[in-house]
Amino acid sequence: MNERSTLLSDTDDDAARVQVERWRALSVAERMAIVGQLNARSRAMAEVRMRAWYPDDGPRERTLRLAALRLPRELMIAAFDWDPDERGR
Repeated sequence: MNERSTLLSDTDDDAARVQVERWRALSVAERMAIVGQLNARSRAMAEVRMRAWYPDDGPRERTLRLAALRLPRELMIAAFDWDPDERGR
């Protein structure tokens, strides 16, 4: 399979071909739904991490730490007076 990506480098050629065909067969709406689900799961995992690392945080601190995972440091400081380098992500 000449269009193999590194995402499929550990996958059998036939299985990789089927996977790519299934991705291509999805509608835009189906693809967007998958992206939404992946984002929600990613956020949930980050929330679990924040609760484990910073168990005493309140809702505001937890929200700011989660935002700091996605936003540039300069924006976090300007918008929220929160420096992720000092207070953690």
